[in-house]
Amino acid sequence: MKRKRWLFLVGTLLFLGAVVLTGVYYYQRLFKDTIAENINAFYGKAGVYFPRLLIIVFIIFGTKLLLHVTDNVLHKYFHYMDMEREYYSFFTLVKYLSWFIAILASVSIFFGNIGAWLTSLGLMGFGITFALQKPILNFVGWLTILFVKTYTLEDRISINGLRGDVVEIRMMYTVLDGLLENSDELSGKTITVPNEMVLTSAVVNFTKTGYFVWDEVSVQITYESDWKAAFTMLEDITQRIMESYLEGIRPKIISHHHNLVDLFHELRKQHSEEEDEEKKTQLHHQLKQIHHDKEKAASDREKINSERFRKPIVRVALLESAVELNVRYLAYYKNLRSIKSDIYHTFLDRTKKRKDIEIAYPHLQLVVGKEGRNILR
Repeated sequence: MKRKRWLFLVGTLLFLGAVVLTGVYYYQRLFKDTIAENINAFYGKAGVYFPRLLIIVFIIFGTKLLLHVTDNVLHKYFHYMDMEREYYSFFTLVKYLSWFIAILASVSIFFGNIGAWLTSLGLMGFGITFALQKPILNFVGWLTILFVKTYTLEDRISINGLRGDVVEIRMMYTVLDGLLENSDELSGKTITVPNEMVLTSAVVNFTKTGYFVWDEVSVQITYESDWKAAFTMLEDITQRIMESYLEGIRPKIISHHHNLVDLFHELRKQHSEEEDEEKKTQLHHQLKQIHHDKEKAASDREKINSERFRKPIVRVALLESAVELNVRYLAYYKNLRSIKSDIYHTFLDRTKKRKDIEIAYPHLQLVVGKEGRNILR
């Protein structure tokens, strides 16, 4: 009995083995062909995508290398121009834009559609330019301000009807300490001016070459007045007030000029002795800036010492119903309103004490003729 069971078990195992061997023998060719096809397909696709992957790797490393070189160049340049804060904003924009283009190019190359990539890049560039035209104009205006030196900090400017002293220059806008309307006194208001206005509007810089500017006061007297006496009186008043203000600020201007000259010589000495190239470059930029400030201070000093600038100039004009006297004089840009007010104040006081000078103003005069007729004029 046990022998029959053992023979049955052996027979069953032999049968199953025969079935398995038969199946393996039957399907081995199919498996071999499938594996071969998969391997061939893999190598075929690898032959297509491998060069593309190499190009993508080249783009990635090329972008990193380009950004590294650009970083060094821009950092040295902005450091040379003493614009460290502007450098970080500018390089961040360059970095994001570079990686965006690199990623877009990699995806397009991987899927093998270069023409679509170029078309998409062009359309995207057009769309970005159209959507961000204001920020782009502000950015270009900012670059214009920095490199062309349209104005710098503390300059008094007028742009698109907005007037004030420059207190901050940012990438998108310029901050002004505003002036009162029709006046040269600070209003205490902060004015934010988009940098694009530098490209689209006229910019008037009152203090680009110095802090002394020419101002003018106009007074009108009647034709019956002694215009020669008024001429001399206005010239004398302006001369005295102008001298008073100039003498008050003269020590500050001279001291400022001396300090800049001493600082310039000291920096030039340091520059000649410095061996570190980076520090030498920084000192060179400081020398350029100090030289510019020194020239402005020298111009201011010359104006307050020269008789040609210290003497006011009076002009006469004939109007329809008055004689107009215009006096032109030199003034420190922060004292313009004060000097003008003092000239008017003193001229009015002196005029009241004289009978031969009368201020002209619109009015009607009634004249009674010999025949009793009233004549208005």
